[in-house]
Amino acid sequence: MKGGVLLCIVFATAAFTSLTVSGQRTTRSRLKSAPQSETVTAKADFDTVATAADSLLFTFSGYEKTLRSAKETFFVTNRSDSTVDRLEVAITYKDMKGRVLDRRQVGIDLEVPAGETRRADIRSWDRQNVFYYHLSPMPRSSHATPYRVSIVLVAGLRRR
Repeated sequence: MKGGVLLCIVFATAAFTSLTVSGQRTTRSRLKSAPQSETVTAKADFDTVATAADSLLFTFSGYEKTLRSAKETFFVTNRSDSTVDRLEVAITYKDMKGRVLDRRQVGIDLEVPAGETRRADIRSWDRQNVFYYHLSPMPRSSHATPYRVSIVLVAGLRRR
């Protein structure tokens, strides 16, 4: 009998402890995000070297994004007479019938000396890994969707 009472006390204590532990609040309240001023100060440190009107001074080639890739890669050739430290580009993604899937503007911190080419790596727009660039190797998955891309220079910037 004493063993049965002791066993009931042990189970009751365990049940009470699990109830009090599971009821513990683990989130913090009243958190505020830090102000995002970095973008503004970074742009203030640059001079514009080229704009969309000068887009022939920069060429984009060798674009690639495979189905499971978290990055998009392409080459930037600087045909201007100035070194560029940052590029602002507009990227349009279209399905194989020409319908726009997405459009975005991306800032790329990349030093490209005058007359030279550099590889740019950016985070992929395809967060669910269901799209692949149509000239990349065809994936085995039949649920993958091919797309085309166009990249246009918005601005080429250099540090002051």
